[in-house]
Amino acid sequence: MNIFSYLCGEARKITGNSLSDVKSPEQWVETRHERWRAFIDMLGLAGYMDAEERPPIEAKSTGILERSNYKIEKLYFESLPKLYVTGNLYIPRNTNRPAPAVLYLCGHSQNQKHHYQAHARKFAQLGFVTLVIETIQKGEILGHHHGTYHYGWFHWYSLGYTPAGVEVWNTVKAIDLLQSRREIDPDRIGVTGISGGGAMSWYTAAVDDRVKVAAPVCGTATIASHVCKRTIEGHCDCMFWINNRMWDLTDVGALIAPRPLLLASAVRDWIFDIDSVRLIYHKLKRL
Repeated sequence: MNIFSYLCGEARKITGNSLSDVKSPEQWVETRHERWRAFIDMLGLAGYMDAEERPPIEAKSTGILERSNYKIEKLYFESLPKLYVTGNLYIPRNTNRPAPAVLYLCGHSQNQKHHYQAHARKFAQLGFVTLVIETIQKGEILGHHHGTYHYGWFHWYSLGYTPAGVEVWNTVKAIDLLQSRREIDPDRIGVTGISGGGAMSWYTAAVDDRVKVAAPVCGTATIASHVCKRTIEGHCDCMFWINNRMWDLTDVGALIAPRPLLLASAVRDWIFDIDSVRLIYHKLKRL
């Protein structure tokens, strides 16, 4: 047996075994905290999420862009010491009460706030306050996502580090920011994004129950499809948690239940195999 056949077999076991011990939705909800702790540990976030009290978020505004039916506030905040997260906050005009909010998470595109502005603009025109935040490496935030992918930095994994953890922590702090704004109803926050932003939508909703609805776009696939169909070769390191518990994405998605979850995927997206999307959908639908 060659190494690829072995890895493919192990990946199929992970996907096949995921959610196999679900007895009922109620039982799954009752065990959520234990599974939540396992996931934040695999993201390297246990020490951060365990903090009894997080310091208040302090965003710095760098300017306002006025539009006919919304405005854009350019801002940044410090999510970790010396880690400054850049973003644009789209605020609808003529809102008489605190509005629902959308946290929009960018995929792996250059000039991210610009590249995805059409989505944020549409949400604002529909009445949602929308925050777009950039990722490390591809926008204005210096750093590396492609440590193993480009540079062979496999010591990241032995250190328990994945860039997914940093991105999820940035989203948690972004939700802190949204909840601090007077324009926003703190109990009506949703998350969405495409590609890498789709994956982070999964992880953020799983980690932070302040997210009331999640809609990952083109960010859904099984471990088996990543390995056996070799779609992993097109992915960034941030797409994966440190999988020492042999989880599949359905295990992550189970942490979102019973909150609403919408999967949006493309039939010809070769790095997010549509057959695996349908498998995940049918497994999670029970919850």
